[in-house]
Amino acid sequence: HGTYLVHVCNVPPTSSLSDIAVLFANAGLHHPFSFRISDSVVAVELDSAAAVEAAITLTGSVLTPPKVGQINIPGQVVEVIQAAPMPMASS
Repeated sequence: HGTYLVHVCNVPPTSSLSDIAVLFANAGLHHPFSFRISDSVVAVELDSAAAVEAAITLTGSVLTPPKVGQINIPGQVVEVIQAAPMPMASS
């Protein structure tokens, strides 16, 4: 059972994993497991190669972080790239 991973790059540091989830849900990719790798990169685990291809089409989407008080933070254009497959632990 392989894991299909994509990396969402250029994520605004103020965006949360739920913002990423909404972006993927809007593309019809529901409940992906995601985790932050760095301030600007989030990894998203998908269940098929087709889902990875659909995720890559999200490149160019603007991820707009939630407002902080009265401050409107401009969105950033994200890039979705296929990540190298995770090595499976050998038993």
